[in-house]
Amino acid sequence: MKETLNFIDWPTDGLLIEPLLPAIAAQAAEADASRSVSDEVIALIKDNPVMGMTASPELGGLNSTVTAVAHELAAVAACCSSTAWCLWNHLCTYHFFCALLGPEHGGLLGGITANREWVCFPAGASTRVNGVLQDDQIVLNGSAAFGSGARYGEFAGVVFMYRGASPSRSPAEGSMGGGGRPPPPARGGGTDTERAPARGGGGLGGTPRAVPG
Repeated sequence: MKETLNFIDWPTDGLLIEPLLPAIAAQAAEADASRSVSDEVIALIKDNPVMGMTASPELGGLNSTVTAVAHELAAVAACCSSTAWCLWNHLCTYHFFCALLGPEHGGLLGGITANREWVCFPAGASTRVNGVLQDDQIVLNGSAAFGSGARYGEFAGVVFMYRGASPSRSPAEGSMGGGGRPPPPARGGGTDTERAPARGGGGLGGTPRAVPG
């Protein structure tokens, strides 16, 4: 695999991602020029066990160590840093979703692992999403930034400001919405600053979205 590594000579033998490295390297220049990882590479990654490295066995994952994940990402980064950045974001965000949602949402989290689905968490400095209670739903409206990999994702989470809270709940309390299959988001970058709508995840990009109250 040495000939596919653009920047450093990183050992790749035995890595999960090793068979994909030639394809990842081949599209690196185009990914930087177009600011989008190729559809072929995204499909290959989603079909690879690397997607479940940060999931526990109870959720159908590999329960990999941080070191093992780092080795996979280092090999990808040597071929295409933008691809590595987006994959890193998915792996970290999935682990974060598990911490936020907990065991009671094991069915949802396990389904994401089983289906090799991609997750993201747009919450950059310019994020501004409000939630307003209407009947039995919370309507979210606003935009969320720096959702690396959002254009490739099936699920997105969003932190929002809850307006109209009861006295027992702080109006500034942040919440996380779940996922969905977002349509192609606004143009971002190879490392994606995105505004991708997500079912239960946000009215991101200016279109209000409703989630259960």
